[in-house]
Amino acid sequence: MPDQAQQFQYITNRQVLGMFFEALEQYLGQIWIDKLSNTFESNQITETYAGIGNPPQMREWVGSKQRKGFLEFSTTITNRDWESTIEFKNKDLRRDKTGQVEAKIGEFAQRALSHDALVISALINGGTSSTVAITGAASATIKCYDGQPLFSTSHTIGTTALSNSITLSLGTLATALGTSVGVGTTTNPTPAAFSAAIQAAVTQLYGFTDDQAQPINEFAREFVVMVPVAFAGAAAAAVKGQYLALGYTNPLLDNLAPSLQDMKFTVVPNPRLTWTNQFAVFRTDCPFKAILRQYEDLTASASPEMQFGKRDGAAAGTGLIMKVLAEGSDWEFNNNSRLYSLEKSAFAGYGRFDTCVLQQFVS
Repeated sequence: MPDQAQQFQYITNRQVLGMFFEALEQYLGQIWIDKLSNTFESNQITETYAGIGNPPQMREWVGSKQRKGFLEFSTTITNRDWESTIEFKNKDLRRDKTGQVEAKIGEFAQRALSHDALVISALINGGTSSTVAITGAASATIKCYDGQPLFSTSHTIGTTALSNSITLSLGTLATALGTSVGVGTTTNPTPAAFSAAIQAAVTQLYGFTDDQAQPINEFAREFVVMVPVAFAGAAAAAVKGQYLALGYTNPLLDNLAPSLQDMKFTVVPNPRLTWTNQFAVFRTDCPFKAILRQYEDLTASASPEMQFGKRDGAAAGTGLIMKVLAEGSDWEFNNNSRLYSLEKSAFAGYGRFDTCVLQQFVS
């Protein structure tokens, strides 16, 4: 008797949803996002963040107490609508015996989680200009509260000027370190050069003062060093290596923060950066950070099983909604396929520029 073809049941809509949200829960997203940004829930198209300057320093109590207001500033972020839709043919859902559908759904979940990294990386990558190019979207005009891009030599806090875009001359550094250490090139610096560059960026951060001439980052001790992939090896060695050249001890390992605590550096290679001769250092242990991230929460009528990460400390996947045209829909009847669509209303902008520094290598 000839063998009969084995029949397989359709992968149901509920199974597809279960695969997606199970995959979503397995990934934490890019952990560095929360280190660099503050996340806020939005309930309208545009949100204005009214920030405040530093509170007054204590003074000798002579005469009456003196009231001092805060230096106010604000920035506005307008939500953008985002979507990603995938189509599965019914025959593929029926015939799949090797887990290919589940693998594709897992990739779909990863792409959903990577969207925040895409947007924030675009803001960082284009941080020297007020016009930011974003993959899959129209370019955006984004400025800090003082009207400057994220990284600028002309930032102001009140009447106090500061620069968070600096350069390091490898020629000058080579003379200081000597030929036995070596500094490399602007696109391929040595770990010793990278260590010096990180040290210079952190020194710049510690030197920032507010409108009252008081230090802004005196309690800073934890930093993210965000680099293009080509710099990953030198950067990792610069923050972890005991010896960066023969007889040359890594100075970063001996440096202390102004609070006399050890400094902590985390290197983040970001493949979305197009930089070739620069990197950025971000302070991560501050209440207000360099990036503001907002998302519009689900509506009250949204189906509970369609949500993920709601109010869970802005977990990976926050603000995502999935909609489907599946079994019994007109789409399935006419096209013999199903559509699974992710939607999100969200965007990001710049927060405190005094918590980050762009460092560029020059000859």
